Amino acid sequence: MLVWLAAHIRLDFQIKALHDRRISAPAMWILLASLLVASGSQAATTTTVDIQSAGRSRQFIAYVPTSYDPSEPTPLLFMMHGLLSSAADAARPAGPYRWQTLAEQETFIVLFPNSYQDDSWDMNSADADFVRDMISWSIENYNIKTTHIFSTGHSMGAFFSYFAATQLRNDLHPISVFAAHSGGIVGGFWPTSVPSSPPRLQGMLLHSPGDSVVPYSWSTDLHNALLNRGHVSELVTLANGLDHNWDRSYNTTQWDFFLAQAPVDPPPPPPPPVPSTGPVGMTVLVFLMIAGAMTRAAPRVTAKR
Repeated sequence: MLVWLAAHIRLDFQIKALHDRRISAPAMWILLASLLVASGSQAATTTTVDIQSAGRSRQFIAYVPTSYDPSEPTPLLFMMHGLLSSAADAARPAGPYRWQTLAEQETFIVLFPNSYQDDSWDMNSADADFVRDMISWSIENYNIKTTHIFSTGHSMGAFFSYFAATQLRNDLHPISVFAAHSGGIVGGFWPTSVPSSPPRLQGMLLHSPGDSVVPYSWSTDLHNALLNRGHVSELVTLANGLDHNWDRSYNTTQWDFFLAQAPVDPPPPPPPPVPSTGPVGMTVLVFLMIAGAMTRAAPRVTAKR
């Protein structure tokens, strides 16, 4: 209500300013129309959401861009925070990730989940169910393009991004493509081993060889394991001097990969086939056509008498 009131007060001042400048009537109508459209546009929203998941109180931050149109199916992106961090850190507009900027340009909704109590992801069934419940919440509240549900994360959040993709890959609404920045897999088994059966995973791994926190080899190990087991993986080697930091210049690279690997929208169903008509059906059809013609002609004959 306050947003609406402020917009219309601003509109009133702009109308008065136009009148004072004695702008011609046609020009004024054009300007007024543009102002009305602008005042009716939807503002971006950042909402902290509390839900119950696996018997626990869980929390996440949802960012819905100004460009969101409820009539259009919209992609959904998870941004998983790192160890000793939080959803609030990951969602800071001036922080290292700034997915909100790209969300405005490309029109997608971003969820920033919070780990449970200890600032680290447990990567267990409760965390997997939390992702499922966030997907369900998003579908209930927004027009989500369910073939375009993506996940990315930093450090431990990168591990969790990969973990969530493996755990949800057989779901009705899976994470169709994931990315992992400065993560990988530890010794071939943690956070979870690479599945050897379909459906296949599709992921982008981003890592700096100069990472002093998580070894670069952990991403190359995951990359090779994914390829060897028939999955899709793209390894992006970041600048050596980046260390363990997030490279925001690759946000668009990740997004392009998500869109390129996501399932293609199914084509519209073909029109139903015209049923074939055999001899008996043709005879019945002709009979009905003749009967209909005679019925229509009968009133005209009676009228002449």
